[in-house]
Amino acid sequence: MHIARNYCKDNYKYKRVFSDEFLGKLRSKFAYLNYDPTYGKRLFMDNAGGSLRLTEAITSKMDWDLFPDCPLRYHERALDLTKIVD
Repeated sequence: MHIARNYCKDNYKYKRVFSDEFLGKLRSKFAYLNYDPTYGKRLFMDNAGGSLRLTEAITSKMDWDLFPDCPLRYHERALDLTKIVD
């Protein structure tokens, strides 16, 4: 992605790639990006061991993880789980 290295009309050193509206929508899809439930407001900027979590992905995974069935068996639920893994 190319970012121009000149001053633009909004007094930013670099031209903006995304609008504030788009960034807000994007950031809202990640869990605990702007705050920690115990320690409060933060800006997540980890490049070593942490990783962002999409809220929808975690919710979907949790829904399937609640089933005690093993996907390596031969019954309807196991076959459903196998389809998801494949």
